[in-house]
Amino acid sequence: MNGPNLKKLLEEEGSVYTLSAKISGVKYPVPVYTLGISFGCSPQNVDRLIASALDEVEKLKSDGPSQVNVDKFIAEDRLQRETAVSTNGYWLTYLSNCLQNGEEFNMMNSYPKLLEAVNAETVRKSAIKYLSGANLLRFVLLPEVAIKK
Repeated sequence: MNGPNLKKLLEEEGSVYTLSAKISGVKYPVPVYTLGISFGCSPQNVDRLIASALDEVEKLKSDGPSQVNVDKFIAEDRLQRETAVSTNGYWLTYLSNCLQNGEEFNMMNSYPKLLEAVNAETVRKSAIKYLSGANLLRFVLLPEVAIKK
């Protein structure tokens, strides 16, 4: 979606080699979620690009995503789900998660309705609730520096 705005980081900043934004969560043993933004760049661009990514998260919280980006997300999610349900791996993970989390096996039937409820405002409110930055961790992998002997 529009936060972090991957297009801005890739095109406007112009110094990102690779870029990824992923959200994941688990229910047990304790509920926890993660949002990870990762990118490859030269060492001199690290601080500027981290600041830019965090700025995009703040914009998501204040302005929300554009409805166009929400619509793109929904369309892509539907397409990925249609493809995934034809694989054994999807069903193994789905059934395993239902068993582990004590959820009904027919939860999949309610997913389209849940997806329809996603809009720019619900995303903005979720960003405010879950992206406080209180547990922000910053990891920077730098290239090895040759040590002269």
